[in-house]
Amino acid sequence: MINIQEIVERTMYMSLLHTTETMGYTLDPDNYLVDGLPTLETERAFNTDMASISKFIYIFGIGNNQSRGQKECPRISLDLKGFYPGNVGIPQYIIDDSDKTNPIMVEYSSNSTHTIAIDVHLVSNNQMDMRLLHTIMYKALPAMGYIKPYYNDKSEWLNRKISSTDNIFIEVGNYYDHNDSDHGILEKVYTYHITDGMVIEALPDITLVPIHDISLLIQPELSDGIKLHIT
Repeated sequence: MINIQEIVERTMYMSLLHTTETMGYTLDPDNYLVDGLPTLETERAFNTDMASISKFIYIFGIGNNQSRGQKECPRISLDLKGFYPGNVGIPQYIIDDSDKTNPIMVEYSSNSTHTIAIDVHLVSNNQMDMRLLHTIMYKALPAMGYIKPYYNDKSEWLNRKISSTDNIFIEVGNYYDHNDSDHGILEKVYTYHITDGMVIEALPDITLVPIHDISLLIQPELSDGIKLHIT
């Protein structure tokens, strides 16, 4: 099933990853994977390129709950909080007639929209790095505004403009500190609400391929031995 939750997760992750990469603070893991996995050669290339970045920022997508065990700082990670009924009612079936010669019936799983809550964790060892993480977050994800959805093709996503429809509306709805003073770790958590998303049972002509985050490339001792496959 392809639904708004999957699209929102990968869109927020790619927005954070691309912004951080553009600013010169991280690397895109997909550039170091062959058929979705690292090889000895690409792992060496990754470690060499990573060592050339004076302040490397780790970007972690939504995986299983072991992803919270990541210890390396500074880092940004996403944590899905859940979703709940939205405010807009919708019909269970609609006809997509964008292709006039081949109209398609689209089915929704419920008669209402859904609101998704996703936490963005900013984690650092000092205030200077925390200010940098805030800059990255707000460049990638507006406190309130639209972002264009990411499906599979990064180049197409980067070149596509915000359109008049089919965008994702996000808004910061909550904030709290989750510091670990015993270990000198600062952690700020921002809860983004994605309102009135539609859960679609079948979306024609789109097959989402897995997104792999940096967990596949970093050493096991930095990730509690967990290798995450982000889907």
